[in-house]
Amino acid sequence: IGTTCDDGDACTTGDVYDNSCNCAGTYQDADGDGICVGNDPDDNDVCNPNACSTCNTFSNEDFEGGWGIWNDGGSDSYWYAGYANSGTRSIRLRDNSGVGSSMYTDPLNLSTYSEITIDFSYYPYSMEYNEDFFLEISTNGGSSYTLIQEWNSGIQFNNYTRYYESVTINNIVFSSNTVIRFRCDATANGDQVYIDDVSIEACGGSPVAATTIVNNSNASFRLDDVETMDLVGGELTLYPNPAQNVLNIELSEILADIESEEVEMTILIYTIDGKLAYQKTKASTDVLSLDISELPSNQLYVFQLQTAYQNLYTGKFVKE
Repeated sequence: IGTTCDDGDACTTGDVYDNSCNCAGTYQDADGDGICVGNDPDDNDVCNPNACSTCNTFSNEDFEGGWGIWNDGGSDSYWYAGYANSGTRSIRLRDNSGVGSSMYTDPLNLSTYSEITIDFSYYPYSMEYNEDFFLEISTNGGSSYTLIQEWNSGIQFNNYTRYYESVTINNIVFSSNTVIRFRCDATANGDQVYIDDVSIEACGGSPVAATTIVNNSNASFRLDDVETMDLVGGELTLYPNPAQNVLNIELSEILADIESEEVEMTILIYTIDGKLAYQKTKASTDVLSLDISELPSNQLYVFQLQTAYQNLYTGKFVKE
């Protein structure tokens, strides 16, 4: 008892006979990397054999000295003296004039990174119920964008209150031409959101394949400005809205537009953070009824319909 032995397990050290004459040792993983001593080339180095992630801060902008790596989208985007989280300056986005209501980064080389985190503060001003703003990303230099997250008045925020957000994106293959964009989607110049203290941190590792967020040229996820994409369509009529168990989609005008009485349609429903919650392919009718009883309630959803003729139609609804 107590003399050394070999229990045949490469993951243990200090093998001795116990009081029952069994040979047993102590499991050893000195660096805590999940690979035991017998299978680890260096059990004192957490990065061997695992590849440790490295992080890089691409931007930490308080806008006190200007836009930094961010760009003015147009007439409804403004470097503003007021409603700042720190200092005196913030970026005001207002109305719903597409690119003109946005701020976007210079193209960033994120091709060697697998995850980015965007932290920011915002202050909403006079945004009516369900008016919103978006965080979007492009991997083709801004030619098309994918919705990452959406914030809606009366749901995610209330006016005249400061908020702090942290959004992590890790299910998109980033490129050397990645652009990040904030865009307002209100209804008038008086509907505003003030954004400040935006930081972008990218962490390394092998890029992963896109999963829940659609990110290709034929299905870029946008709520408006669809004329800038490869797909051409428009807004959908969805009812009742809010809906409970059944959502109806009015298709008669769409069928007239594409001059077809029946066409195969792909239906996609996303949560406000861009995750795919529903997907089906159906033959068209004048009014298409969907069973949405399985969708979580008390949430805002984004509806996307794509026809076999590459037309894209979008809409939003609330599930009660």
